[in-house]
Amino acid sequence: MNLKASIFLESYGAYNGGMLLGDREYDITNFDLGDLNSLIRATKKLHLARANQISHSHWDETDVGDEWFCPDYDVSFCGVQIVFNDSIGLGASPYTILEKVIAIRNATESHNEVFVAGVLEYQDYSGINDFSEAARLFEERITLKVEAFTDYELGYALVRDIYPDQVNETFRAYIDYEAFGRSYGINGAALGFECGGEKYYSILL
Repeated sequence: MNLKASIFLESYGAYNGGMLLGDREYDITNFDLGDLNSLIRATKKLHLARANQISHSHWDETDVGDEWFCPDYDVSFCGVQIVFNDSIGLGASPYTILEKVIAIRNATESHNEVFVAGVLEYQDYSGINDFSEAARLFEERITLKVEAFTDYELGYALVRDIYPDQVNETFRAYIDYEAFGRSYGINGAALGFECGGEKYYSILL
């Protein structure tokens, strides 16, 4: 599975106290919720010890707090980076990141990687946060492999894969593939995405 996920953890308590202690990178590619909770508990103890080394005042667990964010992370699927919303300007929630990682892992058990990569792109395009709902809607679309993200390539792939019986070889020489592809690209009907270095269009006929 071409999924990679690593995070840095920082507590709001340490940040508000003027310290950034989250300088260790953790691989959560195969984590479940229990693993993340255990990591946060361990990191809390580590941050508390380091805070007491750095600070001139005594810190306890309440000073570190129970709220965490990821000031940096590296999450990718099939070589494409995944970006998470940051509503507070500090970093994404580790739980939000893990939720997406688990959803991707589960999806790859029943779908191929191209489908999963397409769903991720569709989520970004549609704004649908729920992976299962995005996957359900994405199943209504058709995926075409192309050489480049151009109107011509989209038009050519449509004729090649969707309308091969309706258009004979002789007539294909007269088709304006660029115009044909452009007509499907209007209003977001065609959505381009990559997976493993290959390019694809997802279209809604």
